[in-house]
Amino acid sequence: MGINNAYKLSRYTVFSEPVHQGAYQILYSTRTARTVLLRSEVAKQLQSGMLQELTDATRTQLLDNEVLVPQTENELETILGRNIKAADDTDTLYYVIQPTAACQLGCGYCGQQHTKDALKEDMYSAILERIITKLKNNPEYTKVHVGWFGAEPLMGLRHMKTLTAFIRGIAEDFGCTYSASIVTNGMSLKKNIFITLAELGVNDIDITLDGTAEYHDQRRHLKNGGKSFEIIFNHLLSIFNMPNYKDYGVEISIRCNVDNDNYQGVADLIDLLASHHLQSKIGSFYVAPIHSWGNDAHLQALEKDNMGDLEINLMIQLYKLNFPFSLIPNETQPVVCMVVQKDAELVDAHGNVFNCTEIPYVPIYEESDYKLGNLKFGADTISERRPLSNWNDDIRNAKFPCHGCRILPICGGACPKSWHEGNSPCPSIKFNIEDRLLIWYMRHFVDKGTESRETVLN
Repeated sequence: MGINNAYKLSRYTVFSEPVHQGAYQILYSTRTARTVLLRSEVAKQLQSGMLQELTDATRTQLLDNEVLVPQTENELETILGRNIKAADDTDTLYYVIQPTAACQLGCGYCGQQHTKDALKEDMYSAILERIITKLKNNPEYTKVHVGWFGAEPLMGLRHMKTLTAFIRGIAEDFGCTYSASIVTNGMSLKKNIFITLAELGVNDIDITLDGTAEYHDQRRHLKNGGKSFEIIFNHLLSIFNMPNYKDYGVEISIRCNVDNDNYQGVADLIDLLASHHLQSKIGSFYVAPIHSWGNDAHLQALEKDNMGDLEINLMIQLYKLNFPFSLIPNETQPVVCMVVQKDAELVDAHGNVFNCTEIPYVPIYEESDYKLGNLKFGADTISERRPLSNWNDDIRNAKFPCHGCRILPICGGACPKSWHEGNSPCPSIKFNIEDRLLIWYMRHFVDKGTESRETVLN
């Protein structure tokens, strides 16, 4: 059988525009999340199906990168098979805890209804027994990761401290490592609290700043209308300026939620961070489009193409200022989110159990099928039903456009809940991936002053 009949160009590939005076093109395999620089004639051979003209060495590397795949392969089935296996074979028990329903902020786009309720101490044993049962039933787990989520989790710091001590002990008893992450508005993140979080095993902190003070304070203000930007920003400066900040091993990422009301303030925020020389301190800076949270917030979102263009301009700015940011994924995303993991779940401050972080405290979902039960009535009352868990089957059955999308392996389909509610959650990389590849070329070849031959296919 000839090479043309044996193999085909994968549907999960992206080619850039020609670079270096037309001599090269960048190829990105979303199946493997690998990027290579091709000579233009090789790119033409691939795109025109003239595979017999490829050298043996080039063909071998293209096969290794899964740019070329067997002619008879059903690629969608391959990807979905990997996704299902990754969700089933995870070595990490992921457990999300919302210690409080309270939050200091009254963000206009937030769909949650905040109250002063917090976890009752008599709920601790129910949560701990839930974790113990999952570890007993699944001896393949070697890691326990707790996600502290809100409302605002730092308003429940007392509960975080107590539960961490117990969960760490359980993880140790089962021979598992322990780690944690937190999503916080940053209002309570003073330097001593940062140190406390590090001691509690938190190694990842995600904080939101929606532009400079002019924009942020209009959106993420206190419930009484007061300003929050200066408080949060000064907390960050205090932490980042600690001489031994890096020694704590905690990565702080800054997220900027973007819509039509604040997109003009993102570039100024980046400049402000740069003026304080925070490039080497921030783990990552990223923007995220406003989405529906059981409300109409998504109606203020930028059009997908406009969001993609904005992101490219911001990436160029981040690149020039030497900030860390995610450009091209270097790994695939077989597990889209916790909904497809059999044991991942969330417990809110009332004891309600869910398998999605977007549901708690949102009035529209209070009596919905998303709620699996409540731990105060006993673990045996928690439904084993997993809403949205058949996500990969939904893709297989072409219920959503992910079925034919070339970035499925690095996206996973984004948010299953959004798709089911009729809102497309397609990430911006779908609309600007070719431009991202050009920035990749600048970063890896032009800036080095010499061509790296390691990634060039002749």
